[in-house]
Amino acid sequence: MAAVEKNKGKRESKGRRKIEIKKIENMNRLQVTFSKRRAGLFKKAGELSLLTGAEIAMFAQSSHGRVFTFGHPNADAVVERYLTGDVQKTKPTTGCGSCTGEDVKRHLEELEKLEAEKARLEEMNKEVVAKGMSNGGFWWERDVNGMGLEELEQFMKALKELKISVDKKVDEKAMARGSSIPPFLPLLQL
Repeated sequence: MAAVEKNKGKRESKGRRKIEIKKIENMNRLQVTFSKRRAGLFKKAGELSLLTGAEIAMFAQSSHGRVFTFGHPNADAVVERYLTGDVQKTKPTTGCGSCTGEDVKRHLEELEKLEAEKARLEEMNKEVVAKGMSNGGFWWERDVNGMGLEELEQFMKALKELKISVDKKVDEKAMARGSSIPPFLPLLQL
């Protein structure tokens, strides 16, 4: 009875559930499911393309006969290359069948962020190799005894950024879970 009173006034959702994979008969549910799943597929295809440089073409036809396409660099170029057997990579473009200008802009921004992160990680790897720190451990496990003042300050700054990042992730996960667990007490006082 206490659980019922606790949720009184709150809207209960079905949450995320495993569904039986079978044809949906209700036309409204079918349309909504098609739209959401199509968007999810196209999003995953875009991520795959951005992360790996793969050229991708996808087509989806709704039950009403409407065709949706996604392609990187664009669906026509990828299909043409497949049909002709041409092994030359197509020239990069920003077009895709169902992307808006905002989608393209967002994808390009994400690509820039990924490239910047990749460059930063490559630089860190070079530094690790140059300093002989590639002992298989984590960067935060480095021996601080051999560091100079500037290196120690940079190391401390990196640890603070890591702590902030972990705190944010813990808060996000706690919020997503609807947890009533209070935030963790600071373990590190940096």
